[in-house]
Amino acid sequence: MRALLREPAPCRTSVLSGKSCSVATVALRLRPMAEEDLPAVVQAWLRLSHVARWWTPGTTAEEQVARYRRRISRDNCPATVMLTVMQGRDPTGWCQWYRWADYPAQAAAMGPPRRPASGPVTSSG
Repeated sequence: MRALLREPAPCRTSVLSGKSCSVATVALRLRPMAEEDLPAVVQAWLRLSHVARWWTPGTTAEEQVARYRRRISRDNCPATVMLTVMQGRDPTGWCQWYRWADYPAQAAAMGPPRRPASGPVTSSG
């Protein structure tokens, strides 16, 4: 699957400027994270100061990358699925998903799930 850059789509007129704007749309794809993604995507992101203060207090980017390396190892069957976001042939980001049941301590810290009148289930924490 290739990233496709489409013609900019018009958006609403800006209330502040009164000018119209446009947004280019890009097709992205997800693939399983690979070892070569760790330095270019994950480690570079974790070293940004505004990211590090939230993601690496009490640890380092290198320790976090080692943790993610274990998660993507083919010898491991991790509870967390690590994915690389691709735009064309370029890795542009990453994401992960997991079940709360696989991390009971974190799930307990977030509080019991609650169901709003409509929409997805969220935590109360």
